[in-house]
Amino acid sequence: MRLILMIIFSTLLNQVLAAEQIIKFDPGRRACRGIQSDIFIMVETSSVIGTSNLAHVKKFLKSVVRNIEVSRNDSRISVTSFGHHLRNAISLNELQSRQSIYSAIDSLTAFGNNYNLDQTINYVSTALFTTQQGRRPDRSAVCLIIFETSPSRMSTTESSAKLKGKCRVVVIGMRHVRRPLLNAIASSPTFVHTTLSRRYRDLKNRVGHISSVICRAPLSSPIVSTHDVGPYSVSIRWSTQDEAHAYTAELRSLDSRRRIIERRTGITNTNPYVTFRDLAQATSYLAFVFAVRRDGSPGPKSMNIITTGLVTPELQVDHSSISSTSVLVHWSHTTELQSNYFLTVRYNASGEVAKAYGVVGSQTTINDLQPGIGYSVSLYSLSVGIRSHESRPVYFYTVPLPPVLSIQRIELVSITLEWTPVAGAQYYITSYRDASSVITIQNVTTSFIYIGNLVPSSQYWFWCQSVGVTGLESNFSAIVSAYTAPSNPENITATTVTDTSITIQWQPQTAAHRYMVTLTSQALGSVRVERVVQQTRFTINGLLPGSKYRFIVYSIGAANVSDRNVVSPLTIRSVPHAPTRLAVTRVTPNSLYLQWQVAEGAKSYHITTHKLVSGEMINATMISLTSITPAVLLEDLSPGCMYQIKVITVGESDRTSPNFILITDSTC
Repeated sequence: MRLILMIIFSTLLNQVLAAEQIIKFDPGRRACRGIQSDIFIMVETSSVIGTSNLAHVKKFLKSVVRNIEVSRNDSRISVTSFGHHLRNAISLNELQSRQSIYSAIDSLTAFGNNYNLDQTINYVSTALFTTQQGRRPDRSAVCLIIFETSPSRMSTTESSAKLKGKCRVVVIGMRHVRRPLLNAIASSPTFVHTTLSRRYRDLKNRVGHISSVICRAPLSSPIVSTHDVGPYSVSIRWSTQDEAHAYTAELRSLDSRRRIIERRTGITNTNPYVTFRDLAQATSYLAFVFAVRRDGSPGPKSMNIITTGLVTPELQVDHSSISSTSVLVHWSHTTELQSNYFLTVRYNASGEVAKAYGVVGSQTTINDLQPGIGYSVSLYSLSVGIRSHESRPVYFYTVPLPPVLSIQRIELVSITLEWTPVAGAQYYITSYRDASSVITIQNVTTSFIYIGNLVPSSQYWFWCQSVGVTGLESNFSAIVSAYTAPSNPENITATTVTDTSITIQWQPQTAAHRYMVTLTSQALGSVRVERVVQQTRFTINGLLPGSKYRFIVYSIGAANVSDRNVVSPLTIRSVPHAPTRLAVTRVTPNSLYLQWQVAEGAKSYHITTHKLVSGEMINATMISLTSITPAVLLEDLSPGCMYQIKVITVGESDRTSPNFILITDSTC
């Protein structure tokens, strides 16, 4: 009897609940308590659905609305149908109450097949999301879409992307709608915001879930990323969610037990990150993060594998090992793990990689470097597929090469050295010695050096070093030696001068082994004659009469060294030749007019006239011409007499040419 009464009571209660369209103990009602949202419902009402199935949809929508507090100050609901045409059954700016929403839902009818979900989504996202239509910018927005007919996925994805930018989209697909299409339209996480129902009568079982999703945004598993990795710590951070009150982060071992190593709770939205410390080097762990609502209910967990790094090696350069082409570097070597190391060498100037290679152990010698170049070296370690941070780079300069010395100039008491500038050299150190002492000259910034105050005709030895940017000195250059020059003769004299030869002499010079005589003349173009003599006297023949010649005498000392800079040249002319083409061009009773050709090098002429009487010369008359005019008028002669005329050419230093004698005819 008691069993029969219980069955009757249960049947009556179900009838009452069905009549009131209430789902008792609906969890959606608690989720929607105090919610103030703008809700947009879009439902397909084409003839494909049919009247009976549409009745299940209406009943479902009413049950969902019953869980929501509807008024102008609470939640507002808009209902839009799409079938034969688009129809907005009620807008947000109209009278808002549960009863008005029920009436709008009851007005939906199944009619027509001109279905267009894209047009509906575009219409709602454009026309209804305005303040004129009652949209409140300070309230959250939720869109509920119920449909059966599958549209073009591409066009729907484009229109739904616009809609998702304005509201959180919840989608219910009926019958044969495919899951990928629902995922393309719905908001993330799609497993919460999508529902697929094969039968319309099963919608009554979805009321609580859909109500909860509409009224309370679901918590999703946080998107976790690794923020920083150290050898003994890992920092992670994640995306925040407005619906989350706090977050919990767990670190577990990656073995089968997954034991909890560390757990952090109460992490707020303002600091969505956590650092796990005191971990093992190069070890992987499981990191779980999940959001927690204000009521303490947790969201889904995200699981990530995180791995600690390796200790960054501390790299050092052994400065005592730096050479022109190599350097020794060493680093701190961890003994916890078997590690390999990868070395990168870069040029300081350009940052380009000069070389990179792997090494083992705790030191290596870097070879084949360029002299005098700046480099940086960095290193990272690698173990079990995990690499450390790259070490702080260390910088160094290789030692520059020594310069290659050459003798540029030798003088009486000085020697000038030169060399090609050396790459990487900031300055040079030059040293030299004689037979007794060594002298060093620091901070030579040029690629040559003048060394003076030396002893004439003495031997010296020279060497040099390059000094780099960091003060490292190169090896010594190859030694070059040279003798200073002996002094050159200063007082060169001409002892004999003729029209075709000149003899010169000079005083002997200390430490001179022999002498170089150089003769230059412009008489026949640029003529240069050099002769080496052992004596202090030199004669040259075959000269042109009256021509100017320049003599220079160099002393040649040990190692054939001579000073070609400090000289005392002698310039002299050879004796000019006798006048040529001498002729009497005009005769009078008392005078003769003589003319001749100008002689090269002539300064003046001497003319001597003798009267011939019975073969003897009497009454000599001498005329000296102070000019080089090749003509003279002999006057006051005796008529009818013969005369002997001598014309002498006078050159430099009153050197004279041979006479030229002419016997004239009678003046009568």
